[in-house]
Amino acid sequence: MPKLTRAAAAAVLGVSEAASESEVKKAYHKLALLHHPDKASEEDKETAGASLRRRNRARTRAADRARPAPTLQTKSSRRLAPRTSA
Repeated sequence: MPKLTRAAAAAVLGVSEAASESEVKKAYHKLALLHHPDKASEEDKETAGASLRRRNRARTRAADRARPAPTLQTKSSRRLAPRTSA
């Protein structure tokens, strides 16, 4: 699968690139209700499933902007400062 850019993800969901996480979530849920495989006819279930998976990837990618970047915590960064005697 090709990598999905934020611009492409926003286009799939029908929101702007600068959309907030709540706007992305609303757009995803609205589209998921319309195109859910359980609501599709028997011959369209596979297409609807692929469409829903594509929208799920788009939602994840579009919402990445709002999430903080993961930080790498090493043992040395978790150590407490040395104690000083008073």
